[in-house]
Amino acid sequence: MRDSIGAMLLERLRQCGVSRIYGVPGDYNLEFLELIERTPGICFIGACNELNAAYAADGDARLSGIGAVLVTYGVGDLSALSAVAGACAEGVPVVVISGMPPLHAVQSRALVHHTLADGDYDNVMTCYRQFTAATTRLHPASAVAETDRVLHAVRVARRPVYIQFPSDICYVEIETPPPVPPSQASDPALLEKAATCLTRRIAQAARPVVLVDAMVRQYDLQAQVRRLCERYDIPYAALSTGRTLLAESGPLWLGQYGGMASAAGVADHVHASDCVIGLGVRFVDSTSGYFSQRIRPGALVDVQPFSLTCDGENIQA
Repeated sequence: MRDSIGAMLLERLRQCGVSRIYGVPGDYNLEFLELIERTPGICFIGACNELNAAYAADGDARLSGIGAVLVTYGVGDLSALSAVAGACAEGVPVVVISGMPPLHAVQSRALVHHTLADGDYDNVMTCYRQFTAATTRLHPASAVAETDRVLHAVRVARRPVYIQFPSDICYVEIETPPPVPPSQASDPALLEKAATCLTRRIAQAARPVVLVDAMVRQYDLQAQVRRLCERYDIPYAALSTGRTLLAESGPLWLGQYGGMASAAGVADHVHASDCVIGLGVRFVDSTSGYFSQRIRPGALVDVQPFSLTCDGENIQA
């Protein structure tokens, strides 16, 4: 099947769950904007500036699972960057699409507007690499493979990705095979090993407790964590970055944990625990009472998106 690069990108975004693209029109993304208007199931929502658009995409992603923002090269990219960095810090999957100068201008290092007029077309990409899980510049020869690679990264890493889209290739027709269904299944052997370690620690514990952090939202694990706590009758607390993800009432809810800055009784309960199951926990100054967490030595079972550390053993995906 043949289709335009722009249509291919929009269809793959739609298949990822994107139904709204926030942004600001600019001369390098106008053809793509016209294509969005003619594409069922996906719409453009304009904002007063790119920073607002990127924050709107961040909010959409927190509610719907993924967000997208369209900017124009250089000035638009850099205006949106603060919001993208925030999405990176908090694990929010946002696809940033940057309409950039025509491919022939990039290849000839032409001195065009919205650049530093020095022929360098890599400086903006360098900025975005610091705050994204994957980046790419689309080219007709590799557009499908690169789009699939970057959109796979946003689904797995649950962090922003960045696509530079030269303005003169939107309607270039290419072969567009169906996307390969994404595989997010865990390695069975590693999963069994991690589950065995975790269940052993729970069985041995006298006072287990679960600490909830932003990873639970990032990977939409609220229902699984609730079932874990209810099945084993384990009380839970949340860092400030993990608040409202689980019910903040009922017999298992301890309260907000923040080291010695915790609500009354919460720190005592967590610090006395012999099995603290940390779900994506990051003890930064603002969530740990300025590093006043007092977890007992060896008590922490550290569950991160791609690793588990338990009894001194680190299991890496």
